[in-house]
Amino acid sequence: MAAILFASGDKRGILPHGKVMIHDPLTTGVGGSALTIDSLSKNLMQTRQITAGILARHTGRSLDEIYACTAKDTYFNAQEAIDFGLADFIMEEM
Repeated sequence: MAAILFASGDKRGILPHGKVMIHDPLTTGVGGSALTIDSLSKNLMQTRQITAGILARHTGRSLDEIYACTAKDTYFNAQEAIDFGLADFIMEEM
């Protein structure tokens, strides 16, 4: 979720050594009845759609590009974050 908050900012500066990572929503410790797991799965897929839409809107990328990158942990260095549309500029100090 941190990358979504970062990408949604008005002025998105990143330090030269900074990294941004995007991924699908995660869950741990899944258990319970089949109906509970089904409900959790539907909720995760809805969250995936919402977060991908936010990233697409703020990066200018297509949903398909976002889904491809969030299917696994995808890391961007500062320049890659700018090129992808997650950040706007490299800042030398805060």
